[in-house]
Amino acid sequence: MPAEGRNAHPTYRKLAAWCKCSVGTVKRHLSWLEGGRVVMEQRFRLRDGSPVVPRWRR
Repeated sequence: MPAEGRNAHPTYRKLAAWCKCSVGTVKRHLSWLEGGRVVMEQRFRLRDGSPVVPRWRR
């Protein structure tokens, strides 16, 4: 996995490419991690008001 720093927010597509799996698999695994409270999804808008972007915290 590329070193993008602690505050990096990769897209589902990027995570899927890094893990060599589908976007659906990434979403399923993140959902499982969220259920176990390992990670937490946060949604925010960009400064210019662009659409909501998911972000994950541990």
